[in-house]
Amino acid sequence: MAPTLATLPPELLMEIAECEPLDLASLSALIRVERYFYHLLWPVLYRRSPKSFFHCIRTGSVAGVSKFIAAGADVNAKIDLYPDIQDFFGPTTPLMTAAVRNRGEVVDLLLRAGADIALSTPVFLSRTILADNIHPCASIAEHNAFTVALALGYDGVALQLAKAMADPDSVVAATIADKWTALELAVLCLRPKIVRQLLASGARPNRQRPRGEGAPLHILMANYSSNERVGWAPNGAAAFTSVVMALLEYGADPFIKRQCWAHKDDPDSEECRKHCVVVPCTAGACSPYPQVRKHFRDLAHRQLCPKLACKASRHQQ
Repeated sequence: MAPTLATLPPELLMEIAECEPLDLASLSALIRVERYFYHLLWPVLYRRSPKSFFHCIRTGSVAGVSKFIAAGADVNAKIDLYPDIQDFFGPTTPLMTAAVRNRGEVVDLLLRAGADIALSTPVFLSRTILADNIHPCASIAEHNAFTVALALGYDGVALQLAKAMADPDSVVAATIADKWTALELAVLCLRPKIVRQLLASGARPNRQRPRGEGAPLHILMANYSSNERVGWAPNGAAAFTSVVMALLEYGADPFIKRQCWAHKDDPDSEECRKHCVVVPCTAGACSPYPQVRKHFRDLAHRQLCPKLACKASRHQQ
């Protein structure tokens, strides 16, 4: 009897399937020979099709993504789909691809399979509002799934990722000069639901910035005024109020003073003197309380004032 594929032991057949010269078309033909080969070799076919994996993620095919995961696909793989640049300019990850397409079910599958939320790539979002350079995420040098969802306003996906974060105080974004935690970035992006989730997960509302910019309330008040219309944020003024309320409810201290990093230990140290000669010292700088008080006074005024201009602004609250 002439030897056939059926006479080969499974381990040898797997060696053939994993052989680099064997193209996907040949492998597909091979697994069509018999049902036995199909059940034996389909995981190999799925593992060797990263672009198909990303296509399933993009289209939201839960069944397809499940097959790839069951076959052992790398949920933390990086792939550059150039010249297919519908979503990104540069390499992306499965979780980032699911986030940019707002695929909540796929995000859940990837997280349960061990996808790393913090995994970032030096990528530019191609279909966002970041081009105006006003959005807080516009200057981020490397994106991850959380920053993508936050930048695009996909609160559902951002909430999933926030709940799955091992450390809600971890740094999730970096610009040329600064690093931002998940809470700080959510505050800057005026995402009250995300802010509440991170605070509920243990993020510290009074954590001071390492370069003396203060706590989240300082950051919020320094970047927005109570009457400001934020073009990139839906219901910007109302979102501003909701973020302030969330921080206060979870223990943010409106009387907290900024801390100069050079004053951490001894204010009379040589390091402190050198720093404060070159850079204006922020130790003991004003707390955000006056701005918080003014904000809520403005809100109360709009509710009670009979003037048409004030009445017209009530919808922003």
